[in-house]
Amino acid sequence: METSFYCAAEAAHLELTSSDDILPVHEVALKWGFTHMGRFAEIYRKTYGLLPSQLAGLRKRNG
Repeated sequence: METSFYCAAEAAHLELTSSDDILPVHEVALKWGFTHMGRFAEIYRKTYGLLPSQLAGLRKRNG
């Protein structure tokens, strides 16, 4: 089960880092099967070293 979470996290990460991304973080998480935002954020942080909300903030500043 853990592996599927990391596969979904990878898919979400690719979408969140895409220049075409227009969805909010919570919608991307839901799209890839994460119904618990805290769990998504935990897996994302462990895998990529920052919270998805931090990534969103960086993208807004670098616009």
